[in-house]
Amino acid sequence: MQEVAGALSGLEAAQQVLDVVHADAASVATSVAGTCTLAERVSSRVRQLDTAQQRVADTLARLDAVVQRRAALATATSSLATEDFETACDAVATYLALEVSFPGGATEPSKTSAADDQAARQHAQLLATKRQLEDLVRARFSSAVGARKHAEVLRFAVLFPKLGCTAEGAQQLVAYLRSSVAARARADAEALSDALTTSGGGVSVGEAPTFVSTLSGLFKDVAHALDEHDELLRTCFGPETVLRAVQELHAECDTRGAALLRRFEEHNQLQRLATACARRGGGSSHAAADRLASTAGGGAEDGHSRPDPRAVEGKLEELLEVCACCEEYTAYMLAKMRACGTSSTATLADAASRAASSFRSGAFSRGVLDLVGNYICLEEYFMAENVSKAIRIDELVPGQLTSSLVDDCFFILLKCGRRSGAACSVQCTCAVLNHVTSLLAGDVSDALLAKLKGAPQRLLAAVSQAGSSAAALAAAGGQGTPAGASAAAALSSAQQACAVAAASVNNVDVAGEYVHKLRSQLESHALGLYDSAADRERIRTCLADLADTAAALARAAQAAADELAAGVAPRLRPLVDAAGVARYELSDAEYAAQEAGGGYESWALRLLGGAEASLAPLQPLLTSSLLDAVVQSVVDGIAQRLEAVLWQRRFNALGALALDRDLRTLLSGLSGIAPRTVRDKFARLSQLCSCVNLEEPEDVLDMWGDNAGALHWRLTPAEVRRALGLRLEFRQEAIVSLRL
Repeated sequence: MQEVAGALSGLEAAQQVLDVVHADAASVATSVAGTCTLAERVSSRVRQLDTAQQRVADTLARLDAVVQRRAALATATSSLATEDFETACDAVATYLALEVSFPGGATEPSKTSAADDQAARQHAQLLATKRQLEDLVRARFSSAVGARKHAEVLRFAVLFPKLGCTAEGAQQLVAYLRSSVAARARADAEALSDALTTSGGGVSVGEAPTFVSTLSGLFKDVAHALDEHDELLRTCFGPETVLRAVQELHAECDTRGAALLRRFEEHNQLQRLATACARRGGGSSHAAADRLASTAGGGAEDGHSRPDPRAVEGKLEELLEVCACCEEYTAYMLAKMRACGTSSTATLADAASRAASSFRSGAFSRGVLDLVGNYICLEEYFMAENVSKAIRIDELVPGQLTSSLVDDCFFILLKCGRRSGAACSVQCTCAVLNHVTSLLAGDVSDALLAKLKGAPQRLLAAVSQAGSSAAALAAAGGQGTPAGASAAAALSSAQQACAVAAASVNNVDVAGEYVHKLRSQLESHALGLYDSAADRERIRTCLADLADTAAALARAAQAAADELAAGVAPRLRPLVDAAGVARYELSDAEYAAQEAGGGYESWALRLLGGAEASLAPLQPLLTSSLLDAVVQSVVDGIAQRLEAVLWQRRFNALGALALDRDLRTLLSGLSGIAPRTVRDKFARLSQLCSCVNLEEPEDVLDMWGDNAGALHWRLTPAEVRRALGLRLEFRQEAIVSLRL
């Protein structure tokens, strides 16, 4: 019971605590509710104050607008009276802007009717002033245009946007720019016509206008008009007006420029001349001839005369200048259009793209393409005719290693290839470079190889005949006797035959080198003219086939060198075979006698003498590279034949030393004859000699495998064992046991 009483007593105490907490909570809730009510009243009051403040601000702004409108109207009226058009237009623009921002004139509801009446009167007065100002601006603009007062035209043109006439102002200004270009172009065309008439259709000289100067003047006027007014058009009328100006000015050029190009073609009879060139085989194809013939009316050059290449070249110079001028203008205008398309909206970009497409399909662009086609046809004819002439009149100048064909052909091709870049057209350059490649691979190579056929045998025969004639002349005691005179004539004839045959061989060798130089020079020149990666790749592709032409000529030159070497080889073979009968199993006395000389002449010295005697007549007749190729081929044959002979010999220690001496003598002497080193030709023989000169077979291991160092063994392990087996003192068991 006591426990229950204690629990009840605790519950009563807790109930009292809860009652106190409940009372405090009720008090707090009442306080919070009061605070919320107060906050709501404060917030409502703040909103009322904000609304009142905004109304006050709006009222003040409207009052300020009313004052500003009244001031703007007064300024416009007074400025118009004093012809201060800029200030008047600024005031009208200010008034219209205020009217858009603050329509009507009431500031209080009770004054709505009076304010509206006043605003209506001001608006009517402003419109009257604006109409009067527009009429005056239009009149003054038209007057300035008529008087060609450029500064006045620009002064009044910029006022149109301020009067809300942006489209009209843009149209009027662009029309003025076009009319200015047209007036100048018309005057220049008339001056050119007068100059052509005065000169009787000949080439203008001195300060008289030419087609190039007239076209350049037209293009410069267009570019100047666009560049000078670009910022004004863009800021006052919008970027779309710049594109409109580009199109309008080119429309004028499309008419007048195309007319000038037609007049240029007619004056120089380019289509007639190009048709004749194409039909005479100088053009790029029969299709080109047919196209030109249809364009010219089909009746050009029905006779049998060929156009004079010199006359064609005279046309090429001015034609290139006109092409270059047109290409520069085209690049400038297309760049302008691209700039318009990348500096604004997608709509304007699309318009710029359409304008560029229209530009390329216009009359002017078609005229330029025809001009380029004529140039390519004439240039190809000029190249083909001059190369053909160089081949026909090929002659050998006394004292020269090559004939005129090589220098003349490559001079012509280099000149034409470089000249094509003056057109500033990658199409022109690539077409001409392709024709250069074609001529080198065709006409030039065919002519060189035709003259090369049989030339090595003729050269060897002429050299032999010259030697015989020289001996006969010496035996006759000079030219004082009939026999001597006959021998001298025969010698002269043989020497001439030597020079002609040698030139045929040298031409091919030099032409191969010239092709490499021509490609390098043309590529360097052309790549310096064009920045586009695509254009540069096209140029490299056009010149790539020159590598095949150079390689073909190099192979032909090497074949000729091998043929000459093969002609020399029979004279040297007995001297090489003499090594097969030389003694290499020597006693001390025999070796000492050889070292002392005593009338002993080794086979190596006799072979050197024979090689020098056989190659000496060729030395002044061949180019250094061709002579080197002949010597290398001869030495290669000597080394191969000598190796075959020496593999059949046996050596003792002193004989091995004698072989080393003979090989050193031979190698040293041949190195003095050959322009390039011949040591690699004797690498196998030198290693054979090293093997037979070892003290013991095991010593070869000091030079084999990891111990070889920089030595590259040309002999196989089996050949090394075979070489060691040639040494009489070496036991076969020791050789077989070597681990190579």
